[in-house]
Amino acid sequence: MLFQTVKPLDCGDLTRGLREAWGLPCGRLAAIFVALFLCSCTTLDPARAETLGQIAGVAVTAGTLDYLKAHPTAKPHFVGVVKAFQALMNAGITNHFAYVEVLHTLPVDRFESDAGDLYVSSHLVVWDPVTGGSTKIRGAAGMVVVRRIYSGLRLAVAPKPPPR
Repeated sequence: MLFQTVKPLDCGDLTRGLREAWGLPCGRLAAIFVALFLCSCTTLDPARAETLGQIAGVAVTAGTLDYLKAHPTAKPHFVGVVKAFQALMNAGITNHFAYVEVLHTLPVDRFESDAGDLYVSSHLVVWDPVTGGSTKIRGAAGMVVVRRIYSGLRLAVAPKPPPR
C-alpha cells in the first residue's frame, strides 16, 4: 500500500500536555504560540503600547493579589521585586529586558485578569481578550509596559490602611 490514511491532529492532540501544565484554553495557547514564534518585528504605535501596558498592569495587580491570597508568606519577595524595579528606574535603565530578568525571580510567570493576561518568558507577552490576540512586547513599547507592571505590583503589595 503506497498511501495510508493518517488521522488529522486536533488541538487536543497537540496541546493537551501544555494545557494541563499551564491551564490555558486552546485558543489562548494558540495565540501565545503565534505571538512567540510567528510575530513580525513591527513597532507598536504609542496608543497600542499604552493599551497593552494597561492590560499588563491590571493583570499583574490581579495576579499578584490572587497569588498572595494563597501564599501570604511570599509578599516580601514581591516587595523586593518592586524595590528592584525602582532601583533600575532610578539608575535610568531603559532596556526592558533588565526588568524581565527581575520578573523571572518571581514564583509566577503568568498573571491573569478579566482585562487580559501577562506572560513572562524571554519576552513579555500580553494577551488582549478584546482582539483575541497576543503581542510580544519589544522596542520602545517595552518601557511603557514595564511602567504599568511596576504600578500594578506596587498597588498589589501596598500596605493596607488600618480599619477605621
